[in-house]
Amino acid sequence: IDTTGAGDAFTTGVTWALLTGLTLPDALIAGTINSGSVVGAIGAQAGLLTDIEMRARMKSTSLSVSS
Repeated sequence: IDTTGAGDAFTTGVTWALLTGLTLPDALIAGTINSGSVVGAIGAQAGLLTDIEMRARMKSTSLSVSS
């Protein structure tokens, strides 16, 4: 586990989701998915997800946001 870049990856995931028209709760999930991928790799960029990878993980996730 390498937490380098986790915060940046979260922000990137949220931004990607909002720019693609997803809701804020889904954007938070996208940020979590992207940052989780980054901490599973060594370095700040190795685990960043592509658009296709992010879409696939968004479809298969069981994550949810509650208030």
